[in-house]
Amino acid sequence: ASAFLIKKRNVVMNLGKMPVDVDGEQVEKTVQAQVGQYDSRGFDMDVTIHPWSTLKVTGGVGWSDYRRRASNMDWAVGLPWVTLDENGQINLRATGVPRTTFYLYADYTVPRGVLKDLSVHLSGNYTDKIYSSVVNNVYDPARFIVDGGVYYTIKSHVTLSVVVNNIFNKHYFISATKLGKPRNFMATVSYNF
Repeated sequence: ASAFLIKKRNVVMNLGKMPVDVDGEQVEKTVQAQVGQYDSRGFDMDVTIHPWSTLKVTGGVGWSDYRRRASNMDWAVGLPWVTLDENGQINLRATGVPRTTFYLYADYTVPRGVLKDLSVHLSGNYTDKIYSSVVNNVYDPARFIVDGGVYYTIKSHVTLSVVVNNIFNKHYFISATKLGKPRNFMATVSYNF
């Protein structure tokens, strides 16, 4: 388990466009300054248990909160070219990152009998909604994706496997315009020397 608090100071931000005289011609130049203040806080925890020697269950949860806290703009009061508008922008959650994530993974191996060394894996991953605009309440919805697989080892050398990703064929975005993969299958054969 871990917990964190990270503070960032002097983050570069765009302040506005300042008119500048270049060879007798007025040109607008973007002005940036190290005025931003942000912080990130959160925790994560992972647990693995072995209820039986042939069963392993691992789970984990993470929570984080990344926010813009303030900007050091006192020195810029009265400058007409400063267009940085902090009204409604302070203490907003960051975009592009989920607040909460969770996963659970289970692996069972048959210990004896005709199916000895047959393994079954099942995993689930939860991702909280991911905002692209907090102010406008625009986000990709939360999702829970389940994957599974069956593995069979023959005489400690040959392993046959079939993996199914996105078992329930959930439709979700992995970025603003890119859909996640639909249900898909993968079969492999491997040999260990």
